[in-house]
Amino acid sequence: MSWRQVIRQNTYTQLSDHRAANAADLGEVYKTRPAGTPATPFAYVGDITTSFRFPGSTLRVQTTGSVEVVFLTDVVDNTEAKDELDELADGFVDRVSALPHYLGSNTSWDTIDVSDTSESVGGVEYSGVAVVIGGITGQEGGY
Repeated sequence: MSWRQVIRQNTYTQLSDHRAANAADLGEVYKTRPAGTPATPFAYVGDITTSFRFPGSTLRVQTTGSVEVVFLTDVVDNTEAKDELDELADGFVDRVSALPHYLGSNTSWDTIDVSDTSESVGGVEYSGVAVVIGGITGQEGGY
């Protein structure tokens, strides 16, 4: 698998485990942004940014700037719905915080940012929370 595939797959695995632990509160989870209009709330692995460093003539360090996980629900002006999304996002943050090498044995990450978001998926407008895991690094062949 490529570096980006490993990041997406391992993040999706954690998202799937999070769903299993919160099945009553979280609908489907997706490896990429869904094309249709899924039942809410749902979550998916979003954007991945990648760069490479070359600190020596034979070493290539792959640096993924970040991987995004997005939790979405119907657009509502409802504190209860927003609180539920916040709880799902916070639970996911707790899950990956306990697993600093969840992306692979020779990888690490150093930041998590959480922010409100809104997106259109399948022509439907959703409100949500984005969790961005940043500062991801892994040595060549080490993931």
